[in-house]
Amino acid sequence: MLLQADGQHTYAAEHLTTALRLDPTMLRAAQRLGDIFSLGILPGKPRLDEAGLVAALKFDRLDRDLVAATALHHLAANGHLANALQRGPVEGWDVVARRLCLKRTHEFLESPLLLAVLEAGVVARFDIERLLTALRRAFLLEIPRERFGDRRLARFVVALMRQSWLNEFAWFETPEETQRLANDPRSALRFLYRRPDPAEANSDDLDDPSPVLASAVGAALKEHGAWAADIHHRAAQIPSLSPLADDTSRKVAEMYEQSPYPRWTGVPVYAESKFIEHMRSHFRGTELAFAEKPFEVLVAGCGTGRQAVSAALDYGPKATVTAFDISRASLGYASVMADRMRVGNLVLAHGDLNHVLEFTPSFRGRFQIVECGGVLHHMADPFGSWRKLIDCLAPGGIMLIALYSRTARRNLDTLKAEAIHPGAGASDDRVRAYRRELLERQGQWPGSEFMRSRDTYSLSGFRDYFMHVSERTTDLLEIKAFLADNNLRFRGFLDLPVEALQRTHPGARSPGDLEQWHAWEQQHPNAFSAMYQFYCTRN
Repeated sequence: MLLQADGQHTYAAEHLTTALRLDPTMLRAAQRLGDIFSLGILPGKPRLDEAGLVAALKFDRLDRDLVAATALHHLAANGHLANALQRGPVEGWDVVARRLCLKRTHEFLESPLLLAVLEAGVVARFDIERLLTALRRAFLLEIPRERFGDRRLARFVVALMRQSWLNEFAWFETPEETQRLANDPRSALRFLYRRPDPAEANSDDLDDPSPVLASAVGAALKEHGAWAADIHHRAAQIPSLSPLADDTSRKVAEMYEQSPYPRWTGVPVYAESKFIEHMRSHFRGTELAFAEKPFEVLVAGCGTGRQAVSAALDYGPKATVTAFDISRASLGYASVMADRMRVGNLVLAHGDLNHVLEFTPSFRGRFQIVECGGVLHHMADPFGSWRKLIDCLAPGGIMLIALYSRTARRNLDTLKAEAIHPGAGASDDRVRAYRRELLERQGQWPGSEFMRSRDTYSLSGFRDYFMHVSERTTDLLEIKAFLADNNLRFRGFLDLPVEALQRTHPGARSPGDLEQWHAWEQQHPNAFSAMYQFYCTRN
């Protein structure tokens, strides 16, 4: 803790992973580790304890994908994975993959850390993806059937299968793989490529290369089938507050029914009451006095629940969080994850933000905090929908809004104008092929900065990022005009301190003027690639 406070993050991470090896139940150590990893990849070759990283990946209350990214970076810098990644571009990925599995199961495929990463977090490195897709191809096309009697190889196949379920089968497949799958539609190896149907949870129906693999795959299928059935059941039980308002809402709802986003598996959480303390960098203590007694929070457009679950945990037990969305499939996922993370102060509902002022019981003037992140820019009239949310604020209420930046997303418009862009609503096969095309491009090109996003490495994330059915962008001058017209006051960006503005505008006072921030953004055009995320209150 002292090393972390002193900014010595590499040494702190080494000690934290050792602590987790000694006590795998130490949640706070895992969360501190996640905090360090959120700052970026550690420089050099830190001596991280692999058993400690495996332990960290078992916790829900941290960002598993961040831990997975660091674990992969660690593996890629050391030992067998480092060797494979060096040889792949030179010798060919298929050659390297055969060496790892064709005649014997290489010890690298038994690595507890590699197996834990594949089962817990999305692989977000293209070089490692190329090695894993080559292994998958070898399993389907080249490995002798008797080889799958090796329990170590079967264990890796199941881990790779779970990775495919996490990334929603985002990986490209060759025509040879597609043909083999068509010729052998009952092979258990198809679940490396295709989503299992609920009826396929019985291993007795598998045409498997070996009983060993049949048993391992069958157990994984039963677990996955129960999870999917639970989501479906919960989705049907979510109460409805309104119908969908317009064609745009219906198109967006259909997209997220087919492809709920994001498919998260963990979320970082503040220690109890610490999030309200964090908000003191934006608000006076008197403005946060409502948190001393029971209060209400609204999450408008909660999707699969990552923001809503995070809010329920961060605001603490005095908060009652109400969250709604237009996609039942997304809400079913949110319900499962809320229970998994033992959240008891979250209420989920189905409804359209355009009807928010007609909900029963009334939402008018009710909520001390209103959050709406990543939603308004997908609506037919983003500012009109935002205006309705203002009426949901209680006196003295706080609003957290997120909107797409026109400047930051300018290169996405360039990509969408290309002839090879599949367009919204494209089939999964076309999306996979287009994604592979972008990942294969060399050098810097308009839009390449977005390929670093973790969303690129899951199918729903890639659709949401690159081919949404409805998307509108804005700029800080338009936001400033809206705030003025609606008697709202800008209270600062969520994760961008005013010190960044003061480097170019030394006289700027917190939270900074949006015209000044607009000028700053022109000098830093990718600063808001994630979105504008900012607080505002009524004047």
